[in-house]
Amino acid sequence: MNYIRKALEALPGHWFNDGIEDGKGNYCGLGHLGLVVSEYKDPYAFWEHFEFVEVMNEVALAQYPERISSDMSLPFAAFNDHPETTEAEVVAVMEKAAVQWDERV
Repeated sequence: MNYIRKALEALPGHWFNDGIEDGKGNYCGLGHLGLVVSEYKDPYAFWEHFEFVEVMNEVALAQYPERISSDMSLPFAAFNDHPETTEAEVVAVMEKAAVQWDERV
């Protein structure tokens, strides 16, 4: 299963960019991924399937290196939380990561 693609189903209109969640049902891209892999129980569960996060990291670094500090262990999280990042950009990065995941498997 492509968890990135599944996470994208719930993200539009429910995106958050100042942490993992806002307590109102909105989550960052990684939070949406965590919810999907945990069957909607834990937004932090993305760690359980880090192989998907790695692809998201790669795409974010390639597309928006200026929004990511070189010392970040989670480049996608830095990109997601950057003040200039929009929901549309997060969706685009995750869509590209989903395609790259499909090409790898």
